[in-house]
Amino acid sequence: MKFELFCPVYNEEFILPYTIEFYQNKLGKDNVIFNFYDNSSTDRTVEIAKLLGCNVHVYETGGEIRDDLLLEFKNTVWKNSSSDFVIVIDCDEWLDIDPNKLVNKTILGSIGYNMVGDGTEAPNKLTHGVRHEPQDKVCVFSPIQITNINYTVGAHQCSPEGNVVWATSVNLYHMKLLSADYVVKKYAESKSRLSDINKKYKWGVHYTQSEESIRNMQAWAIKDRIKIREI
Repeated sequence: MKFELFCPVYNEEFILPYTIEFYQNKLGKDNVIFNFYDNSSTDRTVEIAKLLGCNVHVYETGGEIRDDLLLEFKNTVWKNSSSDFVIVIDCDEWLDIDPNKLVNKTILGSIGYNMVGDGTEAPNKLTHGVRHEPQDKVCVFSPIQITNINYTVGAHQCSPEGNVVWATSVNLYHMKLLSADYVVKKYAESKSRLSDINKKYKWGVHYTQSEESIRNMQAWAIKDRIKIREI
């Protein structure tokens, strides 16, 4: 079973190698093609992706977070794939896929968790997290059987068209709350890039919260986290 992954990236040099390793381990190194679409990264994201044998393309938004353009991207970027399944994700989203459970199925939903760390463990060693229902989403489907995925803004909801045969949902590990310092840095970076259209419609408004609120969020997540995955 062949997979093709499509993922927009901006300054993901830290998490990128772990994401590639995760999907290679789940699917088999020879069974997945990685396509990363760089949004004007200023770190080593592009260099690392190429060194690890991935395809790198340009995804241009003028240096801004434009959820309207991202919506169009996720609804169309996979259209010419001839793989058995496409994976349309963000770089910090790890789906616990079992290819055997996709036989005779065309689309896969997920149950979202924010994985929580304190900065002492590598992302691939994290086992604890918190349930996060807004993270539930559809990321895997057949590009032949599903003619349109029809994501809404944020890509957490969709209305698939075509031969829709659901597989049993799997866990989605959102590698987001890796440490308080990590979240503060990523939120500040995203806040500085919010476009006028995002601000108008309050897309990405969570990035504008104070550092104190972010650190409190991380502290609560650490207190409430439970074991989610085995390594």
